[in-house]
Amino acid sequence: MRSLTVASSSWSSPSWRLLLLVCACVTALSFLFASSHDRHNPVSHFFRPDATTYAAGYSDERARAGRQYLLEASQKLDPDRHNDGARADLAVVVLTVARPALQQQQQYLDASLGSLLEAIDADARRHLFINVVFGDADPETHPLFHADWLRRTADELTVRRLPSSEEWSPSSLPPLHVSPMPADAPTTPPKTSAWHQKATLDYAMALLACGRAAAAARASHCLVLEDDTVLASSWHAELRAYLAQAHQWPAGSWGHMRLFYAEKYFGWEDTEVGPLVASIASLTAAVALVLRVVLRARLATTAVVCVFVAAQLVLLVLAGRNHVFPVARGLSTMNTRGCCTQAIVYPTALVDELARHLVAHAGERPYDISLDAHLAARGLAKLATHPPLVQHIGAASSRAHYARASPLWSFAFERRRPR
Repeated sequence: MRSLTVASSSWSSPSWRLLLLVCACVTALSFLFASSHDRHNPVSHFFRPDATTYAAGYSDERARAGRQYLLEASQKLDPDRHNDGARADLAVVVLTVARPALQQQQQYLDASLGSLLEAIDADARRHLFINVVFGDADPETHPLFHADWLRRTADELTVRRLPSSEEWSPSSLPPLHVSPMPADAPTTPPKTSAWHQKATLDYAMALLACGRAAAAARASHCLVLEDDTVLASSWHAELRAYLAQAHQWPAGSWGHMRLFYAEKYFGWEDTEVGPLVASIASLTAAVALVLRVVLRARLATTAVVCVFVAAQLVLLVLAGRNHVFPVARGLSTMNTRGCCTQAIVYPTALVDELARHLVAHAGERPYDISLDAHLAARGLAKLATHPPLVQHIGAASSRAHYARASPLWSFAFERRRPR
């Protein structure tokens, strides 16, 4: 009878009511904060996209700056200027393909190549060897193939077959390299789609071009960019610093360095739900044990605190995995979740091997997954930069009538401050 009286008094105690009020207020404030703070977090339960969620402030600025640079380059740069790679220590390949849904003025190559070049000075440009790779069966079907600025900015062009235009000759600058469809490409129907198979062979073509350019320039790394991207104004200085950091990894221990990733792939996996529930239950039980056994707290106090702790943990989980496991600033490993192949730096020694792997397995699965699986099988780490140096701006695909369900977008890139 006495124990029931004690228990009853603990529940009716003013101190317990005050504790309940404080915990309820803090939980409510936590909920409101998460609802506001994570409304633009694509892996959060509180994600509420609106007109400003995918606002392309910084990337639009970089696209405009890049296109303006090429407009001026058409008037200023010498069309016979040619970088033979003698001083280059980084090869850059921009893989481009015509987008059927877009007009000439809306293709992506000019924004990508322009934002790359606009951000560097003349000396830095001499240390780059730039190859623009056209994945189209006929390069002249690409609306920007004959753009005047292309001749004045690229060091080499790679095509599937020679154009029929008389203006191209063996002595033309920039020189043309012909890379036809590989004879050893799979002839069986692809397991994915004909488009995926063609995209895989295009990327293999870009890797071979990058490896050839890097070998000619004796560059230890090459950067492969897909054309629907823009680069940050500080990309060159930051990348040089990251490559210097990468030398701290054992030689031959990493397979690529990702310059772009999308946060939408950083949510909780289904396999993590069970451990999360168990962790919340364990932590709550531990708090209850400490309160009751060590601190000899009242039952009411213990109950309120345990419910409060559990609620805070649940809110943290609902807020998104990237709150619990944020991407480290700078250069770090990203062996899983990274997507896709918009901007990746490869060690030159690996590119031929990766290209052969893609050709041999073209059409079996998307090529970014195929590359990741191959690097994992070789035990090679995958690195990533944070914040990303590159943003994906492609809304139109090389596939007609294709639209992505949700944007492939880096929110961290847009948080960069314009210079």
